[in-house]
Amino acid sequence: MLFVLCAFAVSLLGCGGTSHTASIGWSGEKVRLQLDPSASSFFSKPALTCVSCQTPIPPFPISPDANGVVEFAFPQAREQVTTRFHLEADGLDTAFILQPPAPEEASRQYQLDPALTGRVLVTFLTMVYRDTSMADAVSTLEREDEVNIFGENDLYYFIHHPAYREPLVILKSHAIRIR
Repeated sequence: MLFVLCAFAVSLLGCGGTSHTASIGWSGEKVRLQLDPSASSFFSKPALTCVSCQTPIPPFPISPDANGVVEFAFPQAREQVTTRFHLEADGLDTAFILQPPAPEEASRQYQLDPALTGRVLVTFLTMVYRDTSMADAVSTLEREDEVNIFGENDLYYFIHHPAYREPLVILKSHAIRIR
């Protein structure tokens, strides 16, 4: 029995020795997916699905270059605060949250005046309101979403949502400032 347990533990350690990484972010106007290049055979048939898109988008195949990088245009991601993706490949099943561009880049890209001043991390499901009366909820943010802000007061963060020109509002108690 002890031999079986030891053999099982050694096999787990052997399997855990190889780790594969993947990350997602922005590269200018395109989405940049970085896969571990040392695992090129591991990622033989990767397919990416947009989980948070308003209209269902079937998985689309992606072909990483020799460095494990895939860059692709995805206009719908520019219309959301965050976009959630699901990546499946041989032996890999993971999810990503594509956060908005940095405040400086987003201010330029969306031609915002006033400019964005920072960023907050949402700590749990949060309603996004049109204004401080909180009478009109226009969207939600989920835990771990990051959102750029125009500013803040004692109760609210005034956030940027790409679908709206004016600042929207979330309760300050539902997020923490990270920049």
